Amino acid sequence: MCVCLCMSLNLFTQSNLRIAESHSFNSILNQPTRYQQIMKRLIKRYVLKAQVDKENDEVNEGELKEIKQDISSLRYELLEDKSRATEELSFLIQKLSEKLKLGPTTRFYE
Repeated sequence: MCVCLCMSLNLFTQSNLRIAESHSFNSILNQPTRYQQIMKRLIKRYVLKAQVDKENDEVNEGELKEIKQDISSLRYELLEDKSRATEELSFLIQKLSEKLKLGPTTRFYE
């Protein structure tokens, strides 16, 4: 009976040892490798950088209104310059017309 009990105890101990070894082996397999950890960090870094870049690239509403105001101001400045240039051209045409009316005896390059 003692032999039987010892054999049973031995089998029970071996069985528990196998389960423990199997459990520790599975836990080792389930732990991420150094490569997996590095890849995970790289992916996180890439995603965060992409999010920051996207946030920096977006134009907010205030900046958009400022750009519209600048375009509007430029438009009015260009219209004003065009108006001045038209007046000056009109004046030069009138002056040329008066010189041409004076006749051929008047020197053109005065």
